[in-house]
Amino acid sequence: MSVYRLKSVLELRRREEEAAAAHAADATRERAAAEAEETRLAGETSAARALWENARAGSAGGPDATVSGAAAGERSRFVARRRDEFTRARAELAAFRSGRLAEARAAEATARDLHLAARQAREAFDKHEAKFQLGQRTIAQRREEETLEDVSRAARQTRGDNRS
Repeated sequence: MSVYRLKSVLELRRREEEAAAAHAADATRERAAAEAEETRLAGETSAARALWENARAGSAGGPDATVSGAAAGERSRFVARRRDEFTRARAELAAFRSGRLAEARAAEATARDLHLAARQAREAFDKHEAKFQLGQRTIAQRREEETLEDVSRAARQTRGDNRS
C-alpha cells in the first residue's frame, strides 16, 4: 500500500478542527456567563421597579392621610431616589444587552461558523484519503490477480499445456 501523500495536511486539518471546537466551546461558555449576568441584572431591575412602585403606593397614603410639608418633601425625594435607581438599573440592563451580551452571542456564532468550516475542510480530506485508499486497494487487487494469472500461465507452459 502506498502512503497517503497528504497525510500531513489531513493532520493539520484535524488540529485546526480541534482548535476551532475549543474556541467554540469557550465562546459558548462566555455567552452562557453573559446570559447569567443578564438574568442577574434583570432581577435587579425588577427589584428596583418593585421598590419604586411600593414607594409610590406608600406616598399616596390614604384619604385620611395628613402629612406635614417637610414629611411630604422627604417622601417625594424618597420616591424620586427609588425612581432613579430603577431608571439606572434599566439603563444598565439595556447597555449590557446591546454591549457585552450581543458581543458574546456574535462571537459564539462566529466561532460556530469557523468550527463548521474547519470540520468541512477536514471531512473533505477524509473523503479524499478514503478514495485514495480505495484506489490503492483496487490497484493492489489487480496486481495480485495479474500475478496469479502470470503464475498460472507459467505453470501451464512448464507442463506443456499451452492453452491461453
